[in-house]
Amino acid sequence: MMRKLSVILLLVAAICWTSVVSSPVVSADASKGRVVGGDLASVGQFPYSVGLITHSTSIFTGRCAASLISANYILTAASCVQSATSAFAYIGGLRIDDQSEAGRVRLLVERFILHSSFVEGGENFDVALAQLPQSVAFNDRIRPIRLPNRRQVQATFAGQQGTVFGWGRFGSGISNSAELRFGRAEVITNLACRVNLPTNTISDAHMCTDGTLTSPCAGDNGAPLTIMDADGITTQVGVFSFNSVLGCEAGRAAVYTRLSAYLDWIGSNSDVIIRDDYDAAVKTWVGEINAPPQKLVPDVSDTSNPTAHGTSSHPNQIMHTLQVIALIVCFGAVIEAARVITGPDDIDWSTVRSIREKPTYPRSGSIELATQLNRSERILNGVTVARGDIPYAAAILISEEFATYFCGGALISDHFVLTAASCVDGDRDLSITVLLDAAQINTAGEFIAVSEIIVHPSPSDNDIALLRLNRAVRLNDNIRPVTLPNRRQRTMTFVNQLASVSGWGRTASNTNEALPLNNLRLVRNHVMSNFNCGVSFPFQISDQHICITGDSGSACAGDEGGPLTTVDVVTGRTFLIGLYSFTSFLGCGMGRPTVHTRITEYLDWIEANSDVIILDNWDTRVV
Repeated sequence: MMRKLSVILLLVAAICWTSVVSSPVVSADASKGRVVGGDLASVGQFPYSVGLITHSTSIFTGRCAASLISANYILTAASCVQSATSAFAYIGGLRIDDQSEAGRVRLLVERFILHSSFVEGGENFDVALAQLPQSVAFNDRIRPIRLPNRRQVQATFAGQQGTVFGWGRFGSGISNSAELRFGRAEVITNLACRVNLPTNTISDAHMCTDGTLTSPCAGDNGAPLTIMDADGITTQVGVFSFNSVLGCEAGRAAVYTRLSAYLDWIGSNSDVIIRDDYDAAVKTWVGEINAPPQKLVPDVSDTSNPTAHGTSSHPNQIMHTLQVIALIVCFGAVIEAARVITGPDDIDWSTVRSIREKPTYPRSGSIELATQLNRSERILNGVTVARGDIPYAAAILISEEFATYFCGGALISDHFVLTAASCVDGDRDLSITVLLDAAQINTAGEFIAVSEIIVHPSPSDNDIALLRLNRAVRLNDNIRPVTLPNRRQRTMTFVNQLASVSGWGRTASNTNEALPLNNLRLVRNHVMSNFNCGVSFPFQISDQHICITGDSGSACAGDEGGPLTTVDVVTGRTFLIGLYSFTSFLGCGMGRPTVHTRITEYLDWIEANSDVIILDNWDTRVV
């Protein structure tokens, strides 16, 4: 048996070696999505990013990437700083040169701490810490990344989508990038990595990403590999170490130092506290605290119950059966009037319209005027997001007999979506479908019917509603509930914090334009005070509202109910603070503020009407 196994392994090795020596270099088109010429990062997108300019002599300099892991320490690769006599750390910026950049911090590294087992030119123990000369202040552009907890020491993270960034070369032998770039790739198993890189030694202290579509390159050493963790918080799991001998454009796996193998070392040599486990919030998302909600309609297909399909004539069972039949008949009547959407083939996108075009949509003079103006209505200057960037974004289709209307929403648990009451109020009997994993909506990963609409009792003054899904969502890297504020944040205004709003809304005021747009887009603006917002909206702004400026863009028609989020400076947690409600009568491309429903005003209502548990506080440790 062992002899046969040895022969099989030798054959596999031979095949792999043949593929290595004969593998062609990936073409420019195939490598377009990589850090090798990958996508440009936006301000604040990677607040934990650090660029290192190292000096080994007065003449020779090098560049690497790193990550901020606390106010006093950064994490990088030992191979990056092994020969450095000094280095400057550029924190919170998109550039690592002498060109001035607002908000960027430049500090001379005080000392490097290399792993004691690292050998120059080796492939193991490639991890190092750099201590800063002073603590950096956290803000929208500067914030530490979270590291794995001890429970994740055995986790492989295989199959999860990883993100890596850097200022490295566009390709082998080509100049470095002037600005921060990023790419995404799937984490692969170490076995697959060993097969892909037969000339390298891949140990359990390594981890790899698929290099078919994206790969870091020379100059990206030390760059963090991050994933979206179970609680929706971005977590660093690796440090980029090396590529294949064929180069970063060969489509081969990229190799990283696996951080879960060095948690004790990091904790012993820095001020970072390594967590033993997830905090309670994670258990809310993965269902360890909340039991699934009661089914709206009894499951008549349950064959495990011996009386479910038996011949018993017990009065309660007869009544139960009659109730089920009645529900099915009523539901069938509804379906006859409204089209049911179960997948992309059920949608005629040319008939989809903004919810504002629905005759029963609550109108005011400002809305009527807005539809007459030839203004630019779009998430102006917004950026197209990639799959998994906003895993809680929900697209909502409201179907009638002859039309389908569109809104946005936010997934808040595996059974509930939060949206605007103006999207669904009065539509209790219509067919509503929620689309998830829809960064490109024509390839949405999940189509889930809504079984119950829960609108706030006073929807005219409280633009908020809950949608109960008819089955549990299958959570993954691309579908993840957003965190809600904790009770400690009830009185917080979030003024001057950078907030993000996302949606598939209209790009022009032409009411014949089909919605939604295919690509999910995002724009960032600062939260403004309700007093200043009231200047633009006299007598319309209450404590139930939260406003953001329109300086960098704006939500628009089709974005109603879309999530407004910000990031907690201490924990790094992205959480929901608003749902888009309305904007100026001048149009959403005029740079005016946008008004959102303030989530902190509805925490009790959300908890009472859904399966979400509102926490009193979060774990505030910086990790």
